[in-house]
Amino acid sequence: MLLGLALPHNSAAHSDARRAACLIGRQCSRAGGCERYTAERTLPRISRLLHFSLPALLAPAVASAEVSDKIPSIGGFWLTSLLLALATVALSRLRCWAGLILLPLSVILIAGALDVVRDPYVGPAAIREQGSWYPIAAYGSSILLVLGHLVGLWVGRRTLRNRKQTAV
Repeated sequence: MLLGLALPHNSAAHSDARRAACLIGRQCSRAGGCERYTAERTLPRISRLLHFSLPALLAPAVASAEVSDKIPSIGGFWLTSLLLALATVALSRLRCWAGLILLPLSVILIAGALDVVRDPYVGPAAIREQGSWYPIAAYGSSILLVLGHLVGLWVGRRTLRNRKQTAV
């Protein structure tokens, strides 16, 4: 039975149903209709499949996670820098000096990003595991943070000037 319906053997939809039944672990019989595999036949096959394929899939992931699991990823660099730069600009729109509140956090993130890349042991291992784009992402995200603060200061000064002109 496929989805609770017994399909006759000569049905036009039977070939599609047979393919679908084979994909979900059901077998077609020539007597008419489709019947499920028994649990005694299906579970050992699944157990054997998991027994041999799961360790093979997990082995490369365990072997390559020496440095990369302890350092930020390339996407992490860019996402953190972008969010912090946008927060700096948004705070600077409120008050001219408010973007400077996030400056210590930016300095810490920049120092951490550059420390990983410039370390004589971790840097080459990170580049080997994450690729040659890793130092570009570290330096680029640091530049993005600095630019975020500079744009924030410019927006803050401009907003302050506009407020003074509007008040006069």
